[in-house]
Amino acid sequence: IGGKEKLAGVKDMTVHLDARMMGQPLEVTRRYLIPGYFEAVMELPAKKQQVLSVVVAGDSVRMQSAGKPVPVNEDRREELLTEARPLAEADFLDGNHTLKLAGITSIHSRDAYQVDVTAKQGGTTSYYFDTRSGLKVREVSQEEGPSGAVQRVTDFGDYRPVGGVLLAHLIQSQMGSQAIRMTVKDVKINTGLTAGDFK
Repeated sequence: IGGKEKLAGVKDMTVHLDARMMGQPLEVTRRYLIPGYFEAVMELPAKKQQVLSVVVAGDSVRMQSAGKPVPVNEDRREELLTEARPLAEADFLDGNHTLKLAGITSIHSRDAYQVDVTAKQGGTTSYYFDTRSGLKVREVSQEEGPSGAVQRVTDFGDYRPVGGVLLAHLIQSQMGSQAIRMTVKDVKINTGLTAGDFK
């Protein structure tokens, strides 16, 4: 997606997305300060109403829904800490992950390498990379829902260069009956975000 040097040069990132969930239009803003800071805000544009917000600041994880705090269990906390890394694949060889090439499978009629990645603290996510382009086309993970484990499948496409880094501009996620489709409106890299912006 651009090479190790380009990825190392990304210090912060702000992404604005248009989303649609269960027919409802949403606006999503994601801000990252690498390493360890992340904020995601989901709003209903028609009502100018915040639906969900998540803030990760180091080991601290806070979530609010409709302005009210939401308890975060350990599984969800680990997932949010992972989401705090916009280019997670860059960390796979940091000694805190175990990787296994699980084979080649077909994703949208194209061959993709399946790489199972297990974090040191547990939890395995399967990543699928197109065998021709090398680009990530899918992630599959298990999440704990109210009635047990639920599989989340997220597909990636429409890769475009931003600051020399190829980023997916179409993201579609399905978890149980809940589906969300997001298209990237714009991405800004290295705008000078600081830890103070994630309070």
